[in-house]
Amino acid sequence: MRELLHENEYMESWLVDGIIEATYKKHIKYITLEITKSVVEERIKATKGITRPLLIDMGQVAEIDKASRKYLSDGDGTRYLSATAIIVKDQITLFLARLFIMLDKPKIPTKFFINRNEARRWLSTFKNLN
Repeated sequence: MRELLHENEYMESWLVDGIIEATYKKHIKYITLEITKSVVEERIKATKGITRPLLIDMGQVAEIDKASRKYLSDGDGTRYLSATAIIVKDQITLFLARLFIMLDKPKIPTKFFINRNEARRWLSTFKNLN
């Protein structure tokens, strides 16, 4: 079952088999702290205090600023999340994304994927951890 959780000018998210699946909208190329805080605030409201894994499709996003990366690695950025899988578009982006994990050290399990089905399989081990 697929249930719309929230949609705003930056992203839309759905609840699919216990996993939050979010996609940045096509016009989003650069993620700022303002965008990040807006998206996280919407996600926190939508989760209603239930911790779930999150799959994010970065879509056409080319860059995330340093403040956003820091915010997403701790505190509200990880609240009500058991793990995060991030879909990137190619091997080069995958390599650069792995630097995020080394530098910002997210407080929850975080992994980057090119393949959505592999990401879902990995996230399925983080469901129902409340």
